[in-house]
Amino acid sequence: MKRKIRVGDVVEISWLDACFYSTVGDVDVEAFNRGGEICVLTGVVARISEKSILIVGELDEERQPMRDFNLIPRCLIIKSRKL
Repeated sequence: MKRKIRVGDVVEISWLDACFYSTVGDVDVEAFNRGGEICVLTGVVARISEKSILIVGELDEERQPMRDFNLIPRCLIIKSRKL
């Protein structure tokens, strides 16, 4: 049974992010076909709404400090799990 994510939970989230390229030749074809770059973050859920989730104390894929907070539209979340 899948557990519902709640405020205060430590989570890992995979989500689709926009990409920036300096030149058109750098465009990653796989990212283009997916609609963006897949990002993975770990952090604490601060707020949840119908449309977004606010993560604080974000760590990157290597579990290194990355950002203080990140607001992610729920429609871009590919996978989430409680840690």
